[in-house]
Amino acid sequence: MSRFGGFTPGAARRVWKATLRSEGQDGGGPGDGSGGEFYDPTAFRIAFTTGGATARSSTTPGTGTATLCYITEGGTIAQEENEVTFINMAASAVGTNKYIAVIQLGVRWMVIWEECA
Repeated sequence: MSRFGGFTPGAARRVWKATLRSEGQDGGGPGDGSGGEFYDPTAFRIAFTTGGATARSSTTPGTGTATLCYITEGGTIAQEENEVTFINMAASAVGTNKYIAVIQLGVRWMVIWEECA
């Protein structure tokens, strides 16, 4: 079973839909009768932390900032100008100047992988 940041695919979709509902943006999905557009909650981006992230405290996620990145045609990692704020569901902090993978949930980003020390 594939896992996304510790979530099963079904759980990742439920988190994504709950995030959209809480922000009044529930776009629905195919076959649910809403006629809404479906967004793939498993799409993710590479990013580079600019300020690290705090750890989760009980039920409150940590937060951090990162610059979105992409892979060039030459195979190197390049940074975009877009800086995003992301949430961190882990009980440990995310370091500064680390590559991470983030998933977009509605208008929020969540870290799902961090490079090791």
